[in-house]
Amino acid sequence: MRTAAPKIFGILGSNISYSLSPQIFRILFDKYDLPHGYFIFDHAEKDLPSFVGSVLTLGISAFNVTVPHKCDIMQYLDNLHRTAKDCRSVNLVVNRSGRLTGYNTDIFGIRKVFADAGVNNFSNLRTLIIGAGGTARTVLRFFQSKRAKDIFVINRGRKRLHDMLSEFALPTHGRRIAAYQKTRSNANLKDLEWDIVFNATPVATSKLLPKTAMQRKPLIFEAAYGNRIATVTNSRDVIGGIDMLLYQALRGFEIMTRCRIDDYKKEKAALKRRLRQSFA
Repeated sequence: MRTAAPKIFGILGSNISYSLSPQIFRILFDKYDLPHGYFIFDHAEKDLPSFVGSVLTLGISAFNVTVPHKCDIMQYLDNLHRTAKDCRSVNLVVNRSGRLTGYNTDIFGIRKVFADAGVNNFSNLRTLIIGAGGTARTVLRFFQSKRAKDIFVINRGRKRLHDMLSEFALPTHGRRIAAYQKTRSNANLKDLEWDIVFNATPVATSKLLPKTAMQRKPLIFEAAYGNRIATVTNSRDVIGGIDMLLYQALRGFEIMTRCRIDDYKKEKAALKRRLRQSFA
């Protein structure tokens, strides 16, 4: 029997009609016998102030945040959990008595996916991050915390790349980090080698890197679950995508509802099966 009061949840982003989050959370609400609703809040950046006002007026309990608002939403929040402070990025906002707190559960998803792939020691690994948005900030913090041997970053725009590195007080070129603007990077990248490539953009890695940059057959982490990994060549494996999405959603579900997930891996597998069945 359902005893919890109905609550409103959702996901904030722009042009996100494709999002699987409503389906994921409705499956979880049903499994845990919760009478909550989950909706898409599709808004442009200029609409963020009015959206935040609506959250408070309507009493929306929590909302996930996706592209392109993971960084911009931070200025409208009252508090930041240490995960959001560390990553300079928010993908979950919880409304507690009219005060909004930002969290980052993406880093949980990244950590779990790497662990499932058996990658736990990064001290001898050369890593490449593609992108400079909220997810790129998160994985940059993750690689820093894991003391990766080298961290390379490329991004299409110079300003956003510079802004990201500045937020972490990092130089564009140093002993352990090097940054390149994408439009000028191919000449530099063709002679570099990585053990891990983390693609934090919606464009498949195979369309972003020259084939000569994949000679070491790196492990590819595609953060966007819509990317087709079959197009990637010269890679020993491809991870991420839907698994990262599901892990971060499970951690977010715990924070939003205060329900406890006893076995993340088992719960993730069950969610994955349910999603496949719905598309069969």
